[in-house]
Amino acid sequence: DNIRTCLEGTRLPKTPCAALDHFHLKCVFLAGAASGGLLALPTCPLANLQVLQQASPQDKKASALGWARQLLAQRGVRSCFRGFFPHLVQGSIGRGMYMSGYELVKRLEDNFLCEGLSATIAGKMLAAGGAGVSGWIFTYPFDVVRSNLIADWQRIRYISTFGTLLNLYQEGGIRRLYAGLWW
Repeated sequence: DNIRTCLEGTRLPKTPCAALDHFHLKCVFLAGAASGGLLALPTCPLANLQVLQQASPQDKKASALGWARQLLAQRGVRSCFRGFFPHLVQGSIGRGMYMSGYELVKRLEDNFLCEGLSATIAGKMLAAGGAGVSGWIFTYPFDVVRSNLIADWQRIRYISTFGTLLNLYQEGGIRRLYAGLWW
């Protein structure tokens, strides 16, 4: 019954408490997380190629196709999915947080700032910005772990997701997990 209500959608009453309707926000979160999780499978190999190209020394730059050939020849198909777990978490949880954050900010705008604000371009930009920040604050460490794991494609330094997380934390604490974001 709850799943059917999620799939059919719910019409919320116009009260201040409606902005915090946890059931509806959970449905939006689950829909976003499911879509992000499904997208993780085809996007993981592409993200791996992107990181490898970015991490390559300037004098040894290879094309995405060149990296793909090298990875497949030396490590097989599994190498295309190195770092899949942090990529999956980043995609699913991040997208779920973004979608539910967007809905929450839109409702807060209408209920506590100005009714109809969420329908304006400024209101949508505010909601999108707030949602983006809320998603990235949580998932950014997974991006750092994934990028370091992928950049070490020869498995010299990092073997597993958890091992990479521990090594990075030991190197610089929580600041290391947010490296490149703002400090």
